[in-house]
Amino acid sequence: MAGSMLLALALMGGGDMPMALACRVEGGGKSGLDDHAVCARFAEGLSAASGRSYRLAPAGARIDSGMTVVVRFTGRDTVAAQASLIAAGRAQPLETRMVSTSDRALGLDSIALLARDVARAMNAAG
Repeated sequence: MAGSMLLALALMGGGDMPMALACRVEGGGKSGLDDHAVCARFAEGLSAASGRSYRLAPAGARIDSGMTVVVRFTGRDTVAAQASLIAAGRAQPLETRMVSTSDRALGLDSIALLARDVARAMNAAG
């Protein structure tokens, strides 16, 4: 029950105000992608898939409402997202999501797919 209330608070946000997204990239050197570009594409994909606007929070900033995500490259063909919804300073972790490719290297399009999958996990948690 408390998890559902936390999710509802995170999804309600503040009207048209964008939700904060604290993003960190681990192992990005394996992909050859720029960390900021990865986080920007994740925010774009999450906004499009969730119907809610997300903006990147400054690095190291503490957020009281929104989402935190660690985008982790585990190899040249696999990327995972470990995300938590934040509402009133409390975190509700979501199920870790992964995208793998077998026929090509990971690119920013893979990050958008990962963000869409995180949005689905967010909806399923509610």
